[in-house]
Amino acid sequence: MAEIPPELSDALSDHYELRGVVGRGGMATVYGARDLKHNRDVAIKVLKPELSANLGAERFLREIEIAAQLQHPHILMLIDSGQAGDTFYYVMPLVDGGSLRARIEGGRTNLDQAITITSKVADALAYAHGQGVVHRDIKPENILFSHGHPVVGDFGIAKALSTAGSTAITRTGFPLGTVGYMSPEQAAGSTDLGPATDVYSLACVTYEMLMGAVPGVWLSEAESDDGHMVDIPAEHRELFYDLPDHIEPALARGLARRPRDRFDNPEEFVAALSARKKVKKRFPEKKVDEIIRRAAEAQLANPTVDGSLTVGAIEEIAADVGLSPERVRIAIGQVERPPDLAALQTMRTGLFSLPSHLEVESKIPGELPQSEFGDLLDEIQRSLKDVGTVSETLGAFSWNNATWEGGGIHVNVRPRHGETTLRISEPAGSYKALVSLVSIVGGGVLTFGVAAGAVLTGVIDQAGARDLVIIASVTFPGSFLAGRVFLRELLRTRRQKLGALMRRLVGVSREAMERDSGAQN
Repeated sequence: MAEIPPELSDALSDHYELRGVVGRGGMATVYGARDLKHNRDVAIKVLKPELSANLGAERFLREIEIAAQLQHPHILMLIDSGQAGDTFYYVMPLVDGGSLRARIEGGRTNLDQAITITSKVADALAYAHGQGVVHRDIKPENILFSHGHPVVGDFGIAKALSTAGSTAITRTGFPLGTVGYMSPEQAAGSTDLGPATDVYSLACVTYEMLMGAVPGVWLSEAESDDGHMVDIPAEHRELFYDLPDHIEPALARGLARRPRDRFDNPEEFVAALSARKKVKKRFPEKKVDEIIRRAAEAQLANPTVDGSLTVGAIEEIAADVGLSPERVRIAIGQVERPPDLAALQTMRTGLFSLPSHLEVESKIPGELPQSEFGDLLDEIQRSLKDVGTVSETLGAFSWNNATWEGGGIHVNVRPRHGETTLRISEPAGSYKALVSLVSIVGGGVLTFGVAAGAVLTGVIDQAGARDLVIIASVTFPGSFLAGRVFLRELLRTRRQKLGALMRRLVGVSREAMERDSGAQN
């Protein structure tokens, strides 16, 4: 009770038993109290004496009475108001769910939760606007939670303060609104404020839930028109890349500098945030350039016939990030053709036309959701007994266990255009090199063995060099041909194993898509 001024306690003692301070702000102190008449817990907000001294009592209490008429599930109702000595107070239900400010300080809010909270607050604002009441001070501190549901507090208080003594209040240094959430017109001192000022403040709150901080700047007209914010922190820009494309334009319009450029009402703002349409993902310009350049280099160094890295495929990647085909052509033109390209192509068809790599591919109707990639990864790692390296780019999934550049098994999963393409490939170069080495060594050992045996048995004498050449000409090709037969069988066995893995991955993918389809239905 030491924190409660005795004169305040005495002035309210007929109706309320003050129990302690539960909050403090720039303009008021909030006390927890007991409503003696109705036997319920309440919160009493008492304006600071220096603020109350500049208010016209009659006008202030009249505005409070208007706000008390608001009845809505997401509006914290006003129970009572009055004057206690030299200060004003108003009474609200005591809620114990904390404020949105406390939630934001605990970490950023995910998109679904942010939209849900924004939707409830917007519903309350739209109702109040229909009753001719503009809040004027929407901020996380004024959004409370009762039984898990958001409710807006302090409705009509800013208007009451403004109407009862805006000029005098400004001179005392009490702002009518909160910096960081005030619309530009409110910050400029305008008192003729409409619903657009609440739309702006609500957009600030939504932005803060998603980014962890308010924008901190007023947007230019071009930024609002383009739906792209320029002067925001780099960490906020990175967070936008992880959100659907329609979120930033919705926020940019809600934060427009001019009221007429914002949404007409809070409900339109929520509708723009909730637009669950398919959108193309945006990436940072540097990342886009890097993706295209890598793809262009791969296309030139390793052209394919299956379209996986053709110029057309690269153009498709560019389209996903909003770039024109011409930009792809320019990027490819800037890449120098590798000097050993011809040798590389020859190696592919050498060694008696044995394949340079093993590859199996399967196409499944339907697009595998990214949320199900984990099942495929588990199957790959379990089958190959290797953790490998995983990456996701542009909605595609890839895995490889390469321990050297160009080696290892590569698995690619690409959901697109109503189907999912699975491709497993493995370079054959390491097998060829091993068999070639064994063939050469084996041929040499065989030649030496035959020649040594012939000398020891007297079939030829030590000077029969010409006969040794004849022996070598027979044993070396024979060893090489035997190695080729062995290599072909080895590659056939490897391809069968890759095919078995593909069948398992196709089965896992189909089960995942059926599971996802069932969940949606």
